[in-house]
Parts: sequence; structure tokens; C-alpha cells
Amino acid sequence: MDQFTTQQIRNVVLLAHSGAGKTSLAEAMLHATQAINRPGRVEDGNTASDFEPEEHRRQTSLQLAVLPCVWKGVKINVIDTPGYADFLGETVSALRAADAAVIVLSAPSGVEVGAEIAWQRVRDRGIPTIVFVNKMDREHADYEATMAQVRSRFGSRCAPINLPIGAESSFSGVASCVSGSAPAGMEDAIATAKDQLGEAVAETDDDLTMKFLDEGELSDEEIAQGLSIGVRTGQTVPVLAGSSTTEMGIGELMDAIVSYIPSPADVPGVKATKGGTDVELTADANGPLAAFIFKTTADPFVGKLSFFR
Repeated sequence: MDQFTTQQIRNVVLLAHSGAGKTSLAEAMLHATQAINRPGRVEDGNTASDFEPEEHRRQTSLQLAVLPCVWKGVKINVIDTPGYADFLGETVSALRAADAAVIVLSAPSGVEVGAEIAWQRVRDRGIPTIVFVNKMDREHADYEATMAQVRSRFGSRCAPINLPIGAESSFSGVASCVSGSAPAGMEDAIATAKDQLGEAVAETDDDLTMKFLDEGELSDEEIAQGLSIGVRTGQTVPVLAGSSTTEMGIGELMDAIVSYIPSPADVPGVKATKGGTDVELTADANGPLAAFIFKTTADPFVGKLSFFR
């Protein structure tokens, strides 16, 4: 079994309105990391996270599921959650176990009420967040309208780090706003997005702020530096585009999780009580065992199961 240091772990929860594609995104992430040899489909009842008969019948997630995978030497514990408000308790439990969140949006539908609730919850808990605009290959996919809603409802801290190339049946991939040259015909769109990104990350550091005010732009290296700081402090929310069914943009999402999302060693410690005294527990592999159970379930074959971190 592979061994990972605390710095090589990312605990990420997927949040969204029901039907935005969380479970399909989880399947794409597992397939991209070769954790599974082919992605399942919700309609076929063969996804890794929806394994209960009732989930197969309803074709929707009813409980959280933990899906570990490895990307570029980093272990990513993906926690899929239900989108329906009826199962909010599962989402709350998942948030207690995660160090960061990916809010999944449907490009044809935009920012729906479930996504707004998810946003409020991650803001209340101060959890670093990434937004993923899914279903760019679907009919009526509108990235510009969705991005406008994101910045209107979530604030200007949300900035694109890549843009979709085409939409609907012509969706063919994503173009980076951080590095590399813009594809033909996308120069203006990339320049505008890079301005938004530069403005967002400039607020994370005084030196970056001064340079952005003086020169009006930041280098690719400075943007990457500002993103790393901004995501971990909650000052910046990167927005990525893609499609879970075609798996376009999934590698870029995994790269963002590895590069910008904090490891358990980088997040504040958990407050606890020991012998009547308040203490702070940090993720220290050499420290005493301290575990938090975030879900308990009963399996008909093995009995009671508890999930902890």
C-alpha cells in the first residue's frame, strides 16, 4: 500500500444543486486517476459513490461517499454528497471532514439555489473553494452567463483560471488563463479573464497589489503565487470549466486541487477539550491519535461502519 505524508493529502468535498453532475464528476476524477478502469453512469446505476439500491432506483445520491484517488503523487480524498436539501445532514457531515470544497455548476442551468446554499456554508466555515462549471458539452451550455452569475452572487473574488474552447457539441477543451498562449480567436477573452484573475490575486499580497496598480498586470509566476495564497486564505476562488462526461477539463481541475488546495497540515487546528482544558489539535503524523467520526452507517454484511479522519 502506498504511503503518503500529511502534505501529500487533499480532502475535498463536492457540493452542488441536484443534477449539476457531482457524481459524474467524481467518476471522471476516479477514471482520470486510474482508480477505476471505466467511468460509471448514474443512469446505469454503476457509479462508485451511488451503491445503494434506493440510489439506483432514484438515480440520485442519498448519502455521502468517500472516493480516494491519486494524482501526481498526491492522494485526494473526494467526498461526493447528495444535492437534495432533504439530505442536508450528509452534506454537513462531509464539510466537517473536508479541508476544501469544489462547488459544481451546470453550464446550461447556471447558479441554482443548491449552489447558493453550498456557497453560504463554505463561506460560514471558511473553507477554501474551487468552482467547476460542468456540462460544457450539453445543449444550451452558456459559460459567459454562468460566469456572470458567479461573480454577481459569489463576488469578484471568483476568477476564471481557464476558459472553455467552444460550447455544446463544439466544446473541444479548455484554455489556460494563467500560462501559455491563447488559442486563435480567443485572445480577447483570455486577456479579459486574465485581467479579472490578476485583480483577484493582487488582493492577496501587498507587493502584488502595488505591482498590479503600477503596471496593470502580473506575470504568470506572480498569478500562480497569488492563487496559492488566495485560495488557502479564501480571498480567491478559481473557476474552471469542463465536462465530466467527455472528461475535458478534468486534468486541469485535478491540477488545481493539488496546487492550490491546502493539505491537512496547512489548515488551522481543531479546537478540543482534554481534561477540562481547551487544546488545539493539528494534523501531526508524529502526534497522539486523535480521530473525528463524521459518518456511521450499518451494512447488512459487515455490520456497523464508522468513517473518521
